[in-house]
Amino acid sequence: MYQIRKPAVAGMFYPSNPKKLSADIETMLSVTPLIEVKGKIFGIIVPHAGYIYSGRTAAYAFKLLKGMEFKTVIIISPSHREYFPGISVYNGDAFETPLGVIETDKE
Repeated sequence: MYQIRKPAVAGMFYPSNPKKLSADIETMLSVTPLIEVKGKIFGIIVPHAGYIYSGRTAAYAFKLLKGMEFKTVIIISPSHREYFPGISVYNGDAFETPLGVIETDKE
């Protein structure tokens, strides 16, 4: 059985419509200047509030990655629903987004 985590806040913190979401992301990236960073980028820290609040700030970080290729991306975020000590790792097969399904790398 294939287990896919559905988007929890699509339509609230960002558009659930793929065309609208793509257009919003393209707009934020196009109006955000590229900042020069010396050295190799090993990670970025990006806010994750609603796009109207933090989208432009996130665009600065994501714009640094334009043209780069990645084999694996690791996303770390806090739990917003329940407090617990330690960490939690999603053991499902994929995450669904308005822009498509992203498979998890279980290896």
